[in-house]
Amino acid sequence: MKKTLPLLCVFSILMLCILAGCSNNDTFEQKTFLSGEDIISSLVVDVTDRQLNISVSDDDQIHLEYYDGKKEFLNIKIENNTLFVKLTFDKKWSDFLGKKAALDYRKIYLRIPSSITDITVNSTNENITVTQLNTKNIYLSNVGGDIKLNKLNVEKEISINVKNGDINGSVIGGYDDFAITCTIKKGNSNLPAEKINGKKTLKTFCNNGDINIEFII
Repeated sequence: MKKTLPLLCVFSILMLCILAGCSNNDTFEQKTFLSGEDIISSLVVDVTDRQLNISVSDDDQIHLEYYDGKKEFLNIKIENNTLFVKLTFDKKWSDFLGKKAALDYRKIYLRIPSSITDITVNSTNENITVTQLNTKNIYLSNVGGDIKLNKLNVEKEISINVKNGDINGSVIGGYDDFAITCTIKKGNSNLPAEKINGKKTLKTFCNNGDINIEFII
């Protein structure tokens, strides 16, 4: 009984901390990144609990605006002509309890030139919005948030994977321009399960959400 009581106390404290929304007291600083003279042809973004706003760049540079904390921050590096952006944690287990940082600190703004031919983006629990991008291939994945497309223009392939969220918006091109594969569970879709012919490819997977994509000529 003497050993059980302290364990119950610890458990109670943890539950109170979670329910009360204890903060990990991290501090955040606004930062920017510019790709500069580096030759970059592809981009890989791998983050969690981040809202991503991705749009077209008005020059030949990749522009990145974000906030870094002392305990959670973006690790940015360039390897083999690929820009990698990864959320990294330097936390104790107790730092993960309680409230997340304010949403303003969890927003990432990316502006990308058309010279970036391959784009891969993964996030969770917040929306990914893609606006008027021109690229060859794009792969988007989100768990717990929506993926929103606004006049996305690709040369070859769009691949979108969402769980507990919706896929909606518009892509440049006619319906007949795309070969389509659509898998949906616990939701509705305006896309066919399969359409074979098309010079471009549109692949969508959605679990517990809806798909609504408009084709714009």
